[in-house]
Amino acid sequence: MDDKTLYITSVSTLHAGNYICHSDRTEQIVQTHIVKVQVPPQVKVCPQSQRAVPDSSANIECRSFGIPHPILEWEKNGAAIDTKTQDRFTMHVNNTDIRVDHLHYEDTGSYTCTATNSAGKEKATSSLLIEDTRRTKHHGLFDVYYVFHKKGIKVYDPDTCQLSRSILSADTISATGEAVCSNDECSWADAVQVKDKFIYVSQPNENRVLVIDVVTQQVVQTVATDNVPVELRYVKYLDEVWVLCWGTMENNDGRRTIEVIRQASDTIEHETIHTQPIGNHFDLVQELFIPPRNMILQDNFRYVYVVHKDEMGLHKIDLESMSSVKVIDLSEYSCHPEGVAFVPVGGYVVLQCIDRNKNGVAAKQMILDYLTDAVVSEMDVIKGKPYVSPDSRFIVSVDNDSGSLCVQTVSDTGHISTSFDVHTNLHVSDIDFYLSEDGYNYDIFASSQDKSDILYVDLKDGKVEMVTGVGQAMPKEDWIWNENNRAVSVSGLFGQYVVSPAETSLYVVDADSRQVRCQIGDVHQANVVVWVGSC
Repeated sequence: MDDKTLYITSVSTLHAGNYICHSDRTEQIVQTHIVKVQVPPQVKVCPQSQRAVPDSSANIECRSFGIPHPILEWEKNGAAIDTKTQDRFTMHVNNTDIRVDHLHYEDTGSYTCTATNSAGKEKATSSLLIEDTRRTKHHGLFDVYYVFHKKGIKVYDPDTCQLSRSILSADTISATGEAVCSNDECSWADAVQVKDKFIYVSQPNENRVLVIDVVTQQVVQTVATDNVPVELRYVKYLDEVWVLCWGTMENNDGRRTIEVIRQASDTIEHETIHTQPIGNHFDLVQELFIPPRNMILQDNFRYVYVVHKDEMGLHKIDLESMSSVKVIDLSEYSCHPEGVAFVPVGGYVVLQCIDRNKNGVAAKQMILDYLTDAVVSEMDVIKGKPYVSPDSRFIVSVDNDSGSLCVQTVSDTGHISTSFDVHTNLHVSDIDFYLSEDGYNYDIFASSQDKSDILYVDLKDGKVEMVTGVGQAMPKEDWIWNENNRAVSVSGLFGQYVVSPAETSLYVVDADSRQVRCQIGDVHQANVVVWVGSC
């Protein structure tokens, strides 16, 4: 502004951080302003309703997010619950769970979890009904895993490890008369859940995306795409599925295109539309980077990134207009972006830079400011592919070349600091984040490309455990879509399970005990897994 005042409108967590004012007369005179952005609580309870018989037990879980961390309190029918005077009531650490033992009829009522921080207050309520009739617990259509395998689709209940539904490759899609898979063997590459209503899954060999209704557990639609659709990304605030199509089965040939499926959660006949040419080229797209669906603050991001083949830079894409607005030139830093992660607290973009002159060896981590596109830092000691926890407070970088897994923390003001390193010969394939028992922090589970183990890391204190005896991943040559030849999937915000497919089996792991719950056989090459939860 003319009065040399900095004005920030529509403030979000992207604006958190340090702002430095320099004197016109001398650079030695500076003033630093720290902008702290608070976020009102978001809160959910699970289950939202339940029935129980007298003298049994009931458990209700509460999960919250906010900046700063919200404090949780419980009420029953509007009255505070005091565990000191009500000995049948037990609360978990930080009040994230409440348990009622030896239930009485008078325990029927509404149980409200209130999350409070300095930015506001939010409530969520669960109802409990005590009745004589004992009802068998039944998850029905939700709290299940969809497993996309060589011969079709299987739906499993991880509580019982039982098959809930099976869709075979030769089964007919009623809306079109086509087979679920045109060949005897199915080809799947990626899948996303859309507003707890549909699953979109890509079929590269079929040049289409299937749409599955999670209520009917039926394939209800096919969406034609460009050749070889592989990656799917769901943008919640626009209700759009973005599709990266390879064009050919050959990787890295620079013939990829980007398509968008709009109104993805609506029950309509869907079709794809193309983005505008990225950098005036349709045929140079290499990678598409969009914040993951499980990122709590995904809606803060209005721009995403495309990488062109053999270019040292990022094309910044406006999600709403689907057009390129800027090219961020990284040639000065000799950075070919290979991995990109988004950090909404502080507004950062974390890059894994590859040195093409050294046979594609990971070279360094770079951090950009999301709003200004300026380079914030370069770190040669951190080289791995970055992942960010759903609450944006942890950055985990996986470098299989050196066997290093580096953990960085992000403060409420957006300050990034290195916490610790884990050294492993696991050759990490995939990781997923699991909300820790305190309800405030996240842990990770990491699968292996070539070993029969799953790595667990507590991101708060660095505790490491190994889940052993979970079978070998499918051979890398059988999974050509990326380096993640073994998926790992946590069962949502309230789930206690981790599912990971081996070459011919599916393993269900108890996330709290880190023990194998069951092995489900005759599930071949099932590297696409989606959790559908009731909460």
